[in-house]
Amino acid sequence: MRGRALPPERAAKVCVAALVAAALAVGCRRGEPPAPLADAGASQGRPLASPRVAQLLLAEQRREAAKVGDADQASREVAVRRAAARALARIADAQSTPRLMRALGDEDAETAAWGAFGLGEVCHGAGVDRDAVVRALAVRDPPTAG
Repeated sequence: MRGRALPPERAAKVCVAALVAAALAVGCRRGEPPAPLADAGASQGRPLASPRVAQLLLAEQRREAAKVGDADQASREVAVRRAAARALARIADAQSTPRLMRALGDEDAETAAWGAFGLGEVCHGAGVDRDAVVRALAVRDPPTAG
């Protein structure tokens, strides 16, 4: 069959079957579980996350917004402020709104982005002043002309 091309429908089916087989072969390998998040940067020469970052990750996973303190948001460590904003954003309860607005004003762009994301999530819930959230987002990133 050398020199003969497959019909387009058949070629598409063969490609899809090959991709599925490759994905299964790669995904079904047994091996070591992935490294915990606290150790993720160690292999790339980055320092390990601080113990407080690990505690904030645990608070996020357990949905315990009360475990994210004001000191976390005021920390000199950017990683701690980011982890605090991320935890609050992913928990996304109405009580976190003022703290997410505080994160929105952080000098670190990633921390501010987590604040914006969290405010967008909180905005869908009950008991949230949506106008205040929209004003806070507009002040952070006003529209540009042009």
